[in-house]
Amino acid sequence: MLIVKDRSSQNITDIKMKKYLNTKIPPPIVMFLCIGIIYLFESQIEYSQPNLKAAGIIFLILGLIIIFLAVLKFMKTKTTVDPTRPHKTSNLVISGIYKITRNPMYLGMLFMIMAYAIYNNNIFGCIVVPVFIFYINKFQIEPEEIEMRKKFGESFENYCKKVNRWI
Repeated sequence: MLIVKDRSSQNITDIKMKKYLNTKIPPPIVMFLCIGIIYLFESQIEYSQPNLKAAGIIFLILGLIIIFLAVLKFMKTKTTVDPTRPHKTSNLVISGIYKITRNPMYLGMLFMIMAYAIYNNNIFGCIVVPVFIFYINKFQIEPEEIEMRKKFGESFENYCKKVNRWI
């Protein structure tokens, strides 16, 4: 008896799962989930560096400033700030903080996660931070970039060549 494995059904399942997760969970919720996970492991895994509280505060302030500047730029440009609806984007924003990073809001959230981990001397953040980056890249940024390519074509491609996704 010849058994043929049907890979197309597996691929369809993968595509459906990826599409299901794409831009469905607002990134601030993902950020708070990451901080919550770090909090859960706070007492179990620690390292001792009391001087890192200042570094944590600096990362927090930087993260908040970056997010504020990004949201302000979107509002001035009159385009959507809602990350769950990238198709509603009306303008390609490439000035201000967007000259430094294509995703300042996500960078700001990343800094806030790092701030929490550093401030609380929790090394578990070293695991959570890359997970956050992977998740946001795969299920938020990549779908957004697909939409931006559809809407803004060559303008977006040129922007991508000049400015990195994170920093």
